[in-house]
Amino acid sequence: GPVSGQIGSGKTVRFLAIGDSVIAGVGAPSVGEALPGQIAFDLAKRLDCKAHWEAVGRIGATCDTIRSRLLPSLDSDPFDFIALSVGVNDITSLRTVKQWSNELDLLLEELKTHSPNASIAFVGLPPLSAFPLLPQPLRAVMGIRSRIFDDVAQGLIKRHDTVVHVPLHFDGKPDEFSPDGYHPSTSS
Repeated sequence: GPVSGQIGSGKTVRFLAIGDSVIAGVGAPSVGEALPGQIAFDLAKRLDCKAHWEAVGRIGATCDTIRSRLLPSLDSDPFDFIALSVGVNDITSLRTVKQWSNELDLLLEELKTHSPNASIAFVGLPPLSAFPLLPQPLRAVMGIRSRIFDDVAQGLIKRHDTVVHVPLHFDGKPDEFSPDGYHPSTSS
């Protein structure tokens, strides 16, 4: 489906969803039914506005991929709201905690440079310990890493006044995953 659109009526706000496969809509029938479209719908409803949304996602994206490949592709007009989903691929590609922290900090700074007045929501990391696709003991190890990386992100975000950490309320039940056992379904 489309990777941009408008929903609602009234004053227009610009919303960007940027990041990994969750932003690309993997696991959902369309991007509009995935996280980007759902956030745009919620923004339009809560703010009684027209939300112009754009989803810029890439399967396998890490912080570095987003900085080097996705950010340069954005048009120069600033956004009012940004949702950032990143981290799972940094974890699975065995980035160190220090590398993760440094790259996430740079990414947040670059997003703020592009859209200085935007409110940025960092989508918390999911519990990789619940991902059915991952065999044990890999699932347990990745689960520990996801908790550590999410804790680091929360600490880092406190230093950025326009960024909030949005924890995932995700039990990791089998029906909350798409058939691939790795991506969320529309019911999660």
